[in-house]
Amino acid sequence: MSNIEILYVKPMDGYRILFDWTPTSDAVDPVELRMFLRTGQEALSETWLYQYFQPPPDKRKYIDDRTMS
Repeated sequence: MSNIEILYVKPMDGYRILFDWTPTSDAVDPVELRMFLRTGQEALSETWLYQYFQPPPDKRKYIDDRTMS
C-alpha cells in the first residue's frame, strides 16, 4: 500500500482512510485487504475487510482520481 491518508470527518465524528494498492505481479488471484486504526496495541476502530478480484494484466488501468482541481 502507498499514499495512505487518514482523515477526520467532523460531520460523522469518524475517520476515513484512503490508500493506493498496486499489484506486484501479473497474478489474478483475489487479494484480501484488511485495515484498522490503532495506537500502540490498542485498536481504535473496527476491522475493515475487503476481497478484491483483480482484472487480467492487460485490462488494468491506474488512474489517480484524487487530483484536486
